[in-house]
Amino acid sequence: MLLVVACSGGDESSSSTSTTAQGNDTNINDNSGDAERGDTPASFADGLPSGAGEDFPIAIPEGWLIDIHGRAGLTMSGSVQVLYALDEYDTIVGFYDEWTADQPDDYVRSEADTSVLFLLASPIHTINISNDYEERGNRYTILQVNAAGN
Repeated sequence: MLLVVACSGGDESSSSTSTTAQGNDTNINDNSGDAERGDTPASFADGLPSGAGEDFPIAIPEGWLIDIHGRAGLTMSGSVQVLYALDEYDTIVGFYDEWTADQPDDYVRSEADTSVLFLLASPIHTINISNDYEERGNRYTILQVNAAGN
């Protein structure tokens, strides 16, 4: 991760963190409040997050902003953690409602106030979507996917 601090004229200064999202640089302003698509400059190119190789058994929707495992340098396969804009929660849940319905195995769906969990018992696969994730003063939708045996 690269931390860039820029100073402008006078006593004002700002800092931003540059991370890699789907192979492209994305700047997230640490003090921007809720991170919504219109507030966060981002590039939404195609790509796979860290932990999801070409044979990853669970689809990962495009448009994620931050690859948490990739940013931390983790290369474990079978586990993905990515952040989306806060307002993408319903879109991501809808994506997995459709995706799991099209799978040959039955996923069990459970819902709480701020999250939805999809679970497949054998092999064990979990898909957890939450709209209550905060990082550096920004709020996001987080997607956590674990695929046993990958």
